[in-house]
Amino acid sequence: MTARPVLYLDCFSGIAGDMLIGALLDLGGPTLADLDRDLAGLSIRGYRLSAERVQRGAVSAVKFRVEISPDQPERDHREIQELLARSRLEPEVARRAAAVFRRIAEAESAVHGEDASHVHFHEIGAVDSIVDIAGACALFARLGWPDVRSSALPLGGGKVETRHGLLPVPAPATAYLVRGLAVAPSIETFEQTTPTGAALVAEFARSPGGPLPRMTVGAVGHGAGDRDAGRLPNVLRAWLGEEPAPAEMLWVVEAQVDDLAGELSAALADALFAAGARDVWLAPVQMKKGRPGILASCLADAGRLDAVTDAFFSSSTTFGLRRYPVERLELDREHVPVQTPHGEVRVKIGVWRGKVVTASPEYEDCAERARTAGVPIRVVYRAAEVAWEAQRRASQG
Repeated sequence: MTARPVLYLDCFSGIAGDMLIGALLDLGGPTLADLDRDLAGLSIRGYRLSAERVQRGAVSAVKFRVEISPDQPERDHREIQELLARSRLEPEVARRAAAVFRRIAEAESAVHGEDASHVHFHEIGAVDSIVDIAGACALFARLGWPDVRSSALPLGGGKVETRHGLLPVPAPATAYLVRGLAVAPSIETFEQTTPTGAALVAEFARSPGGPLPRMTVGAVGHGAGDRDAGRLPNVLRAWLGEEPAPAEMLWVVEAQVDDLAGELSAALADALFAAGARDVWLAPVQMKKGRPGILASCLADAGRLDAVTDAFFSSSTTFGLRRYPVERLELDREHVPVQTPHGEVRVKIGVWRGKVVTASPEYEDCAERARTAGVPIRVVYRAAEVAWEAQRRASQG
């Protein structure tokens, strides 16, 4: 199976578009040059990207900046949607960026009483904000469109100067955009979560407000905000990794017996299989008073637990048994036919996280070909292994 990457946004000091891009660049995958090439598809001129390492409190982070020429126009929602539609961005990047702008337009329309299609974004319509949103989408694409999660969003407090005048923090558009998201209390007196940051979380985060998920961490990045102030370092922390493969929950049911006749052990195994056990195994054990015994165990689904328990008590001599849940991980499997000098044999392939980790010729196929050809089964088995290796190398070029 191919594991989808997981990206957790730890927004302990809030989130803004430049903070997100800085954190994604700090992960060590996509570079500023990659981002510059991607954004060339916007066909906007008069800006320059830069990224430098800065200190925010005790944390080293990447500060992403967009420097723009003073003659850059501001655009309304309709103009931005047209810009994205005719861009040379990857189609999914353009689509997701358009969706983020649509969220902001709806928020601006609701709080300022304007028609959403003609909302003039002011700050959001400037080139640097367009770059922040399209750039974040482009980096998500380069990271393989990760499964994005986020912590609760602290909004900050105080007042913020905007083109609409002095507004309370959170800004009205931000307050609209965080509907349905988890927010956290804050005693800071500056804007911690911007409308752009809130819109990106609303668009991409599958479980906003949740804790750091169980994951194998591959990289951690820090994106710096503009201010070097606050109780906590003014950074966004991004965790990139993979979730463990989903495990199937099964039950082990087992009992030790020292007075079950050997010939009845096979009957117990048959009864457990008939009751729905996935697997049954018997192992010799040394029991109390030095008596030799048998540990009889089976693996069962939760729905068959009562049935295999009944089978244990009715088909063995035990007076008690143990039941406990276990996780079961399985390889993805497929059968690949290969041609051998003795005929076609299926090879069972085991795939883990997109890679073949084991390959075994099917016994029944090998046995049938061996009988037909009059050769030992090990000869057919080895021929199938050789054929599989040759077929695999040929497919890899």
